Order: sequence, then structure tokens, then C-alpha cells
Amino acid sequence: MSENRALALGLRAASAAALYAVAAFMLFLSVPAMGREMSPTSDQDVRAGAHLCLLLSTLFLGAAAVVSRTWRTARAWCLLHLVTTLLVWTQVPSLF
Repeated sequence: MSENRALALGLRAASAAALYAVAAFMLFLSVPAMGREMSPTSDQDVRAGAHLCLLLSTLFLGAAAVVSRTWRTARAWCLLHLVTTLLVWTQVPSLF
């Protein structure tokens, strides 16, 4: 029974690490759009892509938090990532 429990714990840890890595990568993809001056002739795809990456980062972060719900260190990393996401989101130009 303990072998199955160790395997399940290992799979949860690997899943949480993979989900968090994808969330961090999506956050990284949205960073170049921070603080850009947008004019009517600017490319709208930059803003839309940054917002899509931030949304996906938040969704993957939520999934990582669910998988690692009992680990305090993982919760601390998820909270730090969420605060960073909110800071980046305020610096990306609005879609409207």
C-alpha cells in the first residue's frame, strides 16, 4: 500500500511542477507587452496575446494549486506567482 501512496505522491508532485512551469512560461510570454505605448496604429495582437497568456497563466496556476493543495511551500509559490501576475496585468495595456 505504501508503494502506491509514494507513486501517487510522486505523480502529484510531477504534475504540480509541470503545471507551475507552464504557468510561469505563460507569464514570461506576456512580459514584453508591459508598459508599451499603444496608439491607434499599434498592433492589437500584442495586447490580445499578452492578455491571453495572462489568462492561461492564471488557469494553469489554479490547476497547480489544486494539485498541490496540501503543500505549504507550493501554496506560497502560487501566491507569489499570483501577485506577480496581477502586477504584470496592471502594466499591460487594456484591450479597449
